[in-house]
Amino acid sequence: MNSKILNKKQTSRILVVEDDASHRIMLRTLLTGWGYAVQEAVDGGEAIQMVQAGPYDLILMDIRMLKVSGLEALNRIKTINPAIPVIIMTAYASVETALSALKNGAYDYLIKPLD
Repeated sequence: MNSKILNKKQTSRILVVEDDASHRIMLRTLLTGWGYAVQEAVDGGEAIQMVQAGPYDLILMDIRMLKVSGLEALNRIKTINPAIPVIIMTAYASVETALSALKNGAYDYLIKPLD
């Protein structure tokens, strides 16, 4: 993780928003192994509710999800708390979605599989 985003002196809270259970488990395992506190959401709607309920230091969010997409959730999360860095992840990368995500406040745009 980029040290400019997270401060390891305190346990940083990361919200992983991913509808694919295997990707959520992989990210949770990796991040908790590095000492981060990880919570999970299965779609954008659940992520929005979790952000309203408590603060997060970073959000890792997929774009394509049922109910509320990652881009819709990004817009709503940035309205709730514009300071939270949101990193968008997708297996279906396009210039259009990358530009949309970054224009709407995403910190970064990552293409799956994540290396």
